[in-house]
Amino acid sequence: MKEIKLSFKISISLNQTDIHWIEEELLRIREEIFKEVFNKVLRRIEKEAIKVTRACKKCGSFLVKNGNEPKKIRTLIGAVETKRIRFRCQRCKEDIYPLDEAIGLSRGERMTLGVRERSLWAAVEVSYEKATEFLKKFTGLEVSHKKIHEMALEEGRRIQEREENRRSKVFEGVQNLEDIDKKSPEVLYIQVDGTGVNDRASKQWMECKVGASFSQRVLISKDRFWLMDKRSYASIEDVEALVSCIPIQQRKTRIHIALQA
Repeated sequence: MKEIKLSFKISISLNQTDIHWIEEELLRIREEIFKEVFNKVLRRIEKEAIKVTRACKKCGSFLVKNGNEPKKIRTLIGAVETKRIRFRCQRCKEDIYPLDEAIGLSRGERMTLGVRERSLWAAVEVSYEKATEFLKKFTGLEVSHKKIHEMALEEGRRIQEREENRRSKVFEGVQNLEDIDKKSPEVLYIQVDGTGVNDRASKQWMECKVGASFSQRVLISKDRFWLMDKRSYASIEDVEALVSCIPIQQRKTRIHIALQA
């Protein structure tokens, strides 16, 4: 795709001279320029996307241009409304929008990743209602508390799926665990923590993951226990490496994890 070069001439009428008015005026101009540039870039992307959108991906039939349809996208600088070209498959009767596919937004999605990130960050700190007020006051974004709640649920499901995939990779290839050790402990205790370590060579800080696991302990004196099968771990690798250090015969037990404060 060719480079897009844009230039602007900005005119400011000095109706007032105080710094607060100048600040508000510049913010308003910034929003106007951003929206204009945003639309011009979208037009260019759509033009290039149409060149490669010739046939339906489902049935292979040729697409026919079927007018255009407006779409409002919430961005970090405000809501931008654009009209994108619509194609229709004569066989599937399905509408296709080359621009939506090119910029990574589905037909129903009307919010950029930056807006989603800031909305969810605000919801972590305050309630959904206050998050809506916070976004409008400090960023100009208008996102309802119901929408923020829906995004939180979606992100939760996405994180759960990602963590499940990570867990599966750790244990993949381990089959028939029942045949490895018939006397595996019922509960495996894992304690994990992290601490900062300064690299003298690069003068940068890194996080060192430390942990220990055990399933059996014996009282040897008053308030003193001996962890019979204790295993320790310390590394700057990902935390998955800790799990990989757990004996295979213990991985099928019920795990109790303690996170150190």
